Amino acid sequence: MRTRTLVSLTVLFTVIVALAAQQPAPKATLVKAGRLLDVRAGAYRTNQGIWIDGGRIRQVGAFDEVRAAAPKDIAVIDLGRAAVLPGLIDVHTHLLDAMDPGNAAADSLILTLTKESPTKRALLGAAMAREILDGGFTTVRNVGHSGIDGDVSLRDAIRNGWVPGPRIVAAARKIAPYGGQALPVQSSVIQTLIDLDFLTASHPAEGRRAVLENLRAGADVIKVVADDGGRVIDEETMKAIADEAHRANLRVAVHAMTKLGIQSAIAAGVDSIEHGDDATDEQFAAMAREILDGGFTTVRNVGHSGIDGDVSLRDAIRNGWVPGPRIVAAARKIAPYGGQALPVQSSVIQTLIDLDFLTASHPAEGRRAVLENLRAGADVIKVVADDGGRVIDEETMKAIADEAHRANLRVAVHAMTKLGIQSAIAAGVDSIEHGDDATDEQFAAMARKGIVLVPTVWPKELLPVPRTMASLPNIDAQVNTYVAGERTKLDRARKAGVKIAFGSDCWFGFSGKTRGQMTRLVLESLQTSFGMTAADVLRSATVSAAELLNIPGVTGAVEATAYGD
Repeated sequence: MRTRTLVSLTVLFTVIVALAAQQPAPKATLVKAGRLLDVRAGAYRTNQGIWIDGGRIRQVGAFDEVRAAAPKDIAVIDLGRAAVLPGLIDVHTHLLDAMDPGNAAADSLILTLTKESPTKRALLGAAMAREILDGGFTTVRNVGHSGIDGDVSLRDAIRNGWVPGPRIVAAARKIAPYGGQALPVQSSVIQTLIDLDFLTASHPAEGRRAVLENLRAGADVIKVVADDGGRVIDEETMKAIADEAHRANLRVAVHAMTKLGIQSAIAAGVDSIEHGDDATDEQFAAMAREILDGGFTTVRNVGHSGIDGDVSLRDAIRNGWVPGPRIVAAARKIAPYGGQALPVQSSVIQTLIDLDFLTASHPAEGRRAVLENLRAGADVIKVVADDGGRVIDEETMKAIADEAHRANLRVAVHAMTKLGIQSAIAAGVDSIEHGDDATDEQFAAMARKGIVLVPTVWPKELLPVPRTMASLPNIDAQVNTYVAGERTKLDRARKAGVKIAFGSDCWFGFSGKTRGQMTRLVLESLQTSFGMTAADVLRSATVSAAELLNIPGVTGAVEATAYGD
């Protein structure tokens, strides 16, 4: 029998937010839950007691038993018959972005980098953090597009209690192929733009450098763009990124949409693949074996946060400055030379690139980029494996992964092309984001290596369609075709045994909806539009997400020692 809809399981988001672990620890509390969702088993337990002391769960069980064990004067919150579930986790978000969906993504990114000051982006991030926390997400992973250290600073501000927000795992700048990601500008200015949001890696040394850059920035997770615009981070470079991140005990999330990008991520042993559009069944299967069972109180921010925007937000939430979910921060993405999606003239491109990217074209640059993000305080290393025909080669990607893993950071790779995906797989990154063009073989490789896919699929009603395309006579059919293709991608990945972690990839604003409301709609669409059961959807945003972020026991389940999210 089909499990009840996800909507019915979200009744207590206000209670989840009230108990969020990033706020100052309250006095001991006993929650009486008429129904408690066991996300591992996918079933309810009735008449339960949850004893929370110092913000963490001390005991869970039958209410009478827990009540007898707790102090006599403990405060009791009786929730009646309402359903209680763990705080939700979004492992792929961009808190310092809220672009107009009516504009082309690349142009919007350029406008953000050239018109919005780091201070303004930080304030936007604080607002988005509050909204996503209000939506029931107590932990997020911010994977890029935060400037040099925007997400790192936001993370720290939340930890220190300056602003409300979720836990943030910050990526600092993305690591991307030379040229960055989605920056169609002239070459004289491209590197300037790239450095604002990316670290590029074209060989293993650059991949390792990029991981170290994000480690320096304070990243919690390494976000990698494996493929973009025909460029793919090769397997050796991807593995260098994954190795460096894993050495630092950081997970690696890889944006990979093409078969090559997905394969690169799988070969590298990354922790998750985001998107994974063209992944094969074999690539999906490669991700299942090495990933542990386990863990929206937690999100992973994978780029577009400036140099340390998501790291700062992560720390702000941890310090209680703002309410919000846990954030696994990536600092700047590591991208191929040129960054990602920056269509600007060459005379200013490097200046713009440096605001959001660290570029890596060989292994030494990859390692340097990782170290830059480490210095910025990143929690995760985000790499752009492919963009605009540029791809981070396998050697550079492996250098990035190696450097990140050496610092115990995970590596997340944006990879959409086959080459970018392959580079991420070969480098042993921790996750591939998107993965649009992944082949069946690449999905199988991901399953074998335990690389997580973060598919970042959107339902039709939330898909951002540029205003210039909205009036085209065949636009509705194109959107339907796209959504159908995304469902097929997700079906193939799941059939191959690839572990799925929820990532909303919210980077734009939607009229009448807060960021938290949008994120919940994307989560619910995994059941309503993309065929997952309600239980699997919740696992993807709780236990599986917590495992990808390397924080099982902290969040992802209502269990002893976890925070009372």
